[in-house]
Amino acid sequence: MLLFALLLLAVLAVVGLALRRRSTGPVEIELRALWLAPGALLLQLPLVQAWGGAEWRSILFLASYSLLFVFCALNWRYVGVRLLLAGFLLNFVVVAANGGFMPISQDAVARMHPGTTASDWPAGTLRQGSKDVILPADEIRLRLLSDAITVPPPFPLPTTFSAGDLVILAGLAALFWQALATSSAKGDAGQSQVEMNHATQ
Repeated sequence: MLLFALLLLAVLAVVGLALRRRSTGPVEIELRALWLAPGALLLQLPLVQAWGGAEWRSILFLASYSLLFVFCALNWRYVGVRLLLAGFLLNFVVVAANGGFMPISQDAVARMHPGTTASDWPAGTLRQGSKDVILPADEIRLRLLSDAITVPPPFPLPTTFSAGDLVILAGLAALFWQALATSSAKGDAGQSQVEMNHATQ
């Protein structure tokens, strides 16, 4: 789920760069060091594929979150970024406490795969295409912060969320809302100015 949020953040960064280059007026939302978002995303990809040994994954994990923390520090003035930082910190803590992977319980995995039971998912298995490691519920450290929120079938894309993921999505929503709100306000102001010019002619 964090990878999906990072992908959204990377898209926001690309869109922001494009808008900044095309804009001829002031930009209400001007995120600094936008390249850090896609940079962190790239560092997450080897983690998802579980490439390399534990030491290599630990280095990538720390490097990825370091980029995210720097990005948030540079853009602290935006409420959405503060929410992003809170979500990143929540995920960082639980991942660090569980060996560099986001823990998910065997029961949660079974709920996403109807017809299976917790015993069908061996402890210590890495989930394909994610940074999750399957663990017995009683062995998960900081379980409340783990991928404990499940969206099972019949949802088309069964998935799991952590509390940090939800906070991150709230932060992204706040940034998009502010960008859209300021863009709309500028458009309304421009239209009003045009109408005033016509009225005075």
